[in-house]
Amino acid sequence: MKAKKIRNYSKAVPMLDENGIVIPNKFRRQPVWVYALSGKAEELAKYKQIQEADGNNYHEEEGTGKPLFFSPSFHGTNCIVAISHNPTTGVDRVYVDDSQALEMQSIADGLTGKIGDEFAKLASAKLFGEMFGGADTSSASTPKAKAEEQEEEVGSEDAEIDQP
Repeated sequence: MKAKKIRNYSKAVPMLDENGIVIPNKFRRQPVWVYALSGKAEELAKYKQIQEADGNNYHEEEGTGKPLFFSPSFHGTNCIVAISHNPTTGVDRVYVDDSQALEMQSIADGLTGKIGDEFAKLASAKLFGEMFGGADTSSASTPKAKAEEQEEEVGSEDAEIDQP
């Protein structure tokens, strides 16, 4: 399922002492990232079933009716949420599939300098293009690259001008 970050907030969580007992009137702030899910009807129905079976509150985005996924970690503006099934316990669980991002990051870590930077740009454009429908992967997709490309065109025109 595709997930798109729609908001984040922080919630108060009771603090625990060294024995795991709640300390009265002591709280810490915990971030919560909220993602709207989209995908096949079967996947979304399974997600709802898992959330309700786990005793979690199932929520939908007002207006769109898209299921919401809550995470204590930021997984980017867009990510993939998957469901896994453990045949031994018969338990399904929901998790964020960071495997594509981690794979591309490990490749990019091996590259340095300008080649590494260009690879990172192309890899991220390819990943997000596949996930969310198209991306401009041309080298002139940044404002700086476009300006440099225009400069080269202007420079070549000047070379062709005959001087009297």
